[in-house]
Amino acid sequence: MSTANGIIATAMFIGGGIAPLLMGKLISLSGGWSERGGCIVCFLVMSACALLGELLQLFTQRPKHDPAQEPKSASQASVAG
Repeated sequence: MSTANGIIATAMFIGGGIAPLLMGKLISLSGGWSERGGCIVCFLVMSACALLGELLQLFTQRPKHDPAQEPKSASQASVAG
């Protein structure tokens, strides 16, 4: 669990650093801040990234259930210990 949290936090920090640079470049290439075309392009790029993330989640599988991770009941603990 802690490894997953570290990976998620790292991805958020990387995305938070890359996104403003990418969006600024897209806006400047699409007419600058005074044109609405740049904002539309940025919106479409952000939408595509969100959809890509959703598709990746659809194709991942949950890990198989591991009975060793279940807490032992009182009767099993007394037999084992």
